Amino acid sequence: MLTRIISRDPASSHELLAQTLAASVLVGVLGYLGVFVFVCLGPYPSDVVVAMAVAGLAIPVDAALTSVLSALDGHGLTSRRATVSFARVMVITGGGTLGVLLTHEVGLAVVALVAGPCVGLVLAVRATRRHHVWTGALHPNVHQSIVLFRAALPFALLGGIGAVVARLDFVILSMWARPSTTAEYDLALRALEAVVALGAVGGAPALYILSRRLGAGDRDGVRRAYGHAAHIAYLVGIPASVAIVTLHQPIVDLLLGSEFSGVGPMLGILAVSAWLAILATVQGALILAEGCTTRALQASLVILVVAAALDFGLIGPFGAAGAAWATVGAALVTCVVFDVLNRRVIGFATPWPARRLVVAALVAAALLVVIDLTVPGAWRLLGLVVIPACLVAGRVVTPADARELRDLASRGHRG
Repeated sequence: MLTRIISRDPASSHELLAQTLAASVLVGVLGYLGVFVFVCLGPYPSDVVVAMAVAGLAIPVDAALTSVLSALDGHGLTSRRATVSFARVMVITGGGTLGVLLTHEVGLAVVALVAGPCVGLVLAVRATRRHHVWTGALHPNVHQSIVLFRAALPFALLGGIGAVVARLDFVILSMWARPSTTAEYDLALRALEAVVALGAVGGAPALYILSRRLGAGDRDGVRRAYGHAAHIAYLVGIPASVAIVTLHQPIVDLLLGSEFSGVGPMLGILAVSAWLAILATVQGALILAEGCTTRALQASLVILVVAAALDFGLIGPFGAAGAAWATVGAALVTCVVFDVLNRRVIGFATPWPARRLVVAALVAAALLVVIDLTVPGAWRLLGLVVIPACLVAGRVVTPADARELRDLASRGHRG
């Protein structure tokens, strides 16, 4: 919500953060207390309660960090925001992994869960001051905070429904499948989520650019920006899906080891939905930029009902494979519903992927299947170079595209 408001009036970021950041932290503190009380009342040992008491401190810090990052996005400083997010993730994952390896305990990993958001918040505040997004001042305003939270509530509901749809298959599978199967499916699902996170490459800048141009009434600019963002989504998502679908088993064997070989087939099916999920991120950015939250909530409920029907209909007879195909179906339905919504409310249809990209992807897929069948072991992963080679040979990606991406990242482009 902050991104949408600030992108239309960048000068408002100073006052908005100064007036509402404390309230965001307060909401995070209340969330932390709620989780802590739940853990204390549950059947958990004391060491789990202590770990939660420490790790939960990340909740209010992340609440502040989210607001500051939204302000950076609102100014189009996407590369700066990405740097902060990367630092946060690296402290959590890298520090946690190193701590476990050195001490064989989870204590340092728990501390890393808090240190990551703290490091991210420090870097984010420095970025806002350097780029004149926020002075760092705080003067809380209760009325302005309530107004902002009321405006943000529909967006929070949309995020909550999206989270339920994303994990519903796992929850239903856990009711019927063996724990080992559920654990393997969870690994495959998390790997898919990591790939889909690439959708932020197009989704975050798209929300800023589309909000700003919609606010200015520049519908031709909105159409061009939306088409470009969809092109980026296809360019990232389709090759990712092709690579994982064709080489899922050697990827799993290399990253997780042969003892997790059962994850491979599930990941191969789930990867079919990767490009759809990334495209949906861009479609959702247009919906959020327009602010048509009532229609968006109605569409999300339709998606939730369809996802539940697919999960219950496929998981029972087909188990984990059924859950994976249900995820693919839900992703397809999401793209279709979002496209219908954008057509009817905003007047823009989602463009189709470029013919050259489709041809290059099909050629790459065929070559990777041959490599998978003929090359032994992990050497099959060398076939990944086939995908960029096909994209370059088919002139899907040109040197001008590479230069544009480099300049965008190096300048912290303001859209």
